[in-house]
Amino acid sequence: MPEGESNLRNNYIHHLRAFKKSEYLKTSGYDEDILYAEDIDIILKLEEVTEIYFIDKPLYYYRVLKNSQTHGFRNEMINRSSAALAKYNAYKRREMKGLDNLDKNEITFVLFLGLITSVLSFRVSLFFVFLRGLFKISPFFIFNINFYKQIFLKIKKIKNF
Repeated sequence: MPEGESNLRNNYIHHLRAFKKSEYLKTSGYDEDILYAEDIDIILKLEEVTEIYFIDKPLYYYRVLKNSQTHGFRNEMINRSSAALAKYNAYKRREMKGLDNLDKNEITFVLFLGLITSVLSFRVSLFFVFLRGLFKISPFFIFNINFYKQIFLKIKKIKNF
C-alpha cells in the first residue's frame, strides 16, 4: 500500500487478514448493518487505530463458488451498499478525529452509489441513511453537472477494469 494511502479510497486489502485482538478492541467492533462487507468495515476501523502491513505475495489459495453468499445480483448490491455504509461511517469517524479523509466529491460519490445499490437491494432504511448524508454533505449535488461527469467517468473506468 503506497505511503499515505488508505483503504478508504482504494481497496488494497482483500481477503485474509490477521490482527491483534488488542488492536481490534480499540475499534467500535462488529457492525451488524454491514452485510457481506464486514471485512472492509473492520479494516477501515483498524486503519484508524494501528498501522496496516501488506504482504504482496500469495500466501494461500481460495475457491470462488457460484452459490456463495455474495453471488447473485441482489447479494452483490447488498455487498456494495454495505461497503458504501462502511466507508460513510469511516468518513464520519475520521472527520471527528481529524484523520486523513475523503474529500467532499469522493464521499458524495460513495453516498450516491450507496443510494443506488440500497434501492437495488431493497434496503429501504439504508437508502434514507445515504440520502440524509448526501443532503448534509452536498445539498446541491443534484444540480452539479461535474458530479454527473465524475460518475460517468468512474462507471466507465469500472467497466473497463
